Amino acid sequence: MDEEVSPTLSLSDNFPEPFLAFLRSNSLSLSEYALTSPLPRYIRLNPRSTPRIDIPTLALQLGTPLTPVAWLPPTSGFYALAASTRIATCPAYKQRQIYGVDVASGVAVLALDVQPGDHVLDLCCAPGMKLCHVADLQGEEGTGSVTGVDVNPERIAVCRNMLKKYRVQRGRLFVADGTTFDVHAPSELDHRMALRSTPPTEPQSTDPSSAGQHPDGPLSTITANDKCSKPEATLSPSTTSPTHPSPHSEPETTTTAPCTIPAASPPHPCSSSSSSSCPSPPRKKPKLKPFHATRLLRTDPQLSHPAHLYDKVLVDAECTHDGSIAHLVKYDRAGWANLVLPNKNNNNNNNNNVLSHLDPAQLWTLQRGLLANGFRLLKPGGILVYATCSFTVRQNEAVVADFLNANEGNVVVEHVPGAHAFPLAKRVEMYDGVQGMQHVLRFSPTASNTSGLFIARFRKTAAA
Repeated sequence: MDEEVSPTLSLSDNFPEPFLAFLRSNSLSLSEYALTSPLPRYIRLNPRSTPRIDIPTLALQLGTPLTPVAWLPPTSGFYALAASTRIATCPAYKQRQIYGVDVASGVAVLALDVQPGDHVLDLCCAPGMKLCHVADLQGEEGTGSVTGVDVNPERIAVCRNMLKKYRVQRGRLFVADGTTFDVHAPSELDHRMALRSTPPTEPQSTDPSSAGQHPDGPLSTITANDKCSKPEATLSPSTTSPTHPSPHSEPETTTTAPCTIPAASPPHPCSSSSSSSCPSPPRKKPKLKPFHATRLLRTDPQLSHPAHLYDKVLVDAECTHDGSIAHLVKYDRAGWANLVLPNKNNNNNNNNNVLSHLDPAQLWTLQRGLLANGFRLLKPGGILVYATCSFTVRQNEAVVADFLNANEGNVVVEHVPGAHAFPLAKRVEMYDGVQGMQHVLRFSPTASNTSGLFIARFRKTAAA
């Protein structure tokens, strides 16, 4: 939710006929928009901010009491406040101590169960609040990363500003089509983080008793009068012996200076071309230049290999936004003449529009494509969360059912931890026969006191 828009009125009296027709065609009730009281604003505390602000001080700055969201753990950092509260002028907001974000959007990120070492992909990342939430869950000392993708350069620029403002240290952004994006998770970040945290090594000792020692491994015995030569090593069948060089090889160069040479380690079993049980090496391909990357990720080689798939994937898909009360309030204030309706001839690529620049068939194809590609880039055992801010069954349960059918045996729908306490809207009964559909979540203004959001959590059970 935009930090300066609060739903403060019943919208249903003002909807134009095209929007009402959309609701009728999707069997949606006007009752979800008949707000008898304003929805609260929500903020989330930034756990990485230094110093952290205390709640009494924050309440004083905002000029309103803060109420913890009772159905989330206190550690989530979410608070509700008066709908009329302006957040952007608050010193804590300017100093990166808080975020303005709807709590239902926060649940979509919490459903990923992000761990400090997870590499997370957000395929529809604008405006960047969820990217920051992922980074906060990973923590400053984590070795995980967050990768954001959006097809629109203007929207990805907003994400870049968000990452810079909140000083995300391990993030990168790409302008790309989320249905075909094919950059795997960073492959060298763990090593770079280890180097950054490793204390400086002690200077090498000049004690004669330590002669012959080398930090890289055991040494062959060498005296001051010996010539430097390669120590004999255990060789694989496919390796030419150093003591019997090929007749086409160059003669070896020796020196009479004292030296220390590490003894060669036995070859890795996968170094022999005769080994058939070893996995294929990571595949290099032309790199896709990031729109933005933090220092630790700028030189990532973008290797393609099953070992570098993502641990978690978020697909907050483009949709008709009919459940986003904040967007509807904007149109109510600015005028419904700007409402964008589904139209094959409309090439406006701005997914902040209500309804959408795509016709229903195109939109459904896009949502299925985003979900399929996110799943392809997910590790076996990993978690994918699919979300939309639409109330329509076609963009939610129907997409989930189609995805489960296409990936039968490779995926399950999982219970979202803590969901038993969530104030949720009624489940769509027509899909009760689909296994796992009882675990999907529907947030709505009337049931949840939030904007509308649909959430489904998947677990990849096998390589697919």
